[in-house]
Amino acid sequence: MAVGNTARRPEASPVTWCVVALIVQKFGGTSVADAERMREVAEHVARTVRRGNQVVLVVSAMGKETDELLRLAGEVSAVQPGREMDMLVTAGERKAMALVCLALHNIGIDSESFTGSQAGFRTDANHRNAKILEVRPDRVTPTTGTPRSSRCGPIGSVPPWTREGFPWWEGLKGSRRTTT
Repeated sequence: MAVGNTARRPEASPVTWCVVALIVQKFGGTSVADAERMREVAEHVARTVRRGNQVVLVVSAMGKETDELLRLAGEVSAVQPGREMDMLVTAGERKAMALVCLALHNIGIDSESFTGSQAGFRTDANHRNAKILEVRPDRVTPTTGTPRSSRCGPIGSVPPWTREGFPWWEGLKGSRRTTT
């Protein structure tokens, strides 16, 4: 903890402040594969938050859920338009991030889940293998006076949206790019 500089305004009282780190944590599918593991992730995040840090959490779909969704798509249809496949596979990340948020709320950590577009990610128009073009992380960036540590925001493996407003999937390793 440090005391702010009051040399310029002698009438002011010293201001106490502390440095808070913004930590991005990423958990893959195995780490969020079931309820017990999600609770363990939530406890890990809670420890980080309770140390005074702000956290942005990136989660993948649960276990082998993406593989299962792709398998089901193959059983349902031989025709797989890219946009519909993107809608399908991003559902797994949305499910996982909502469940992790619930686990965080259960242990007293306020949190919000964000899709890629809500977190400010914009991608190219390459269905099933989109590349990030721009990041505007206003919703998950800490703001002065309102520590976002109380708003730990799980983000799925980026179900981002293009400038045209459609969902695009970055592929199976998309959350690694999101995290960096």
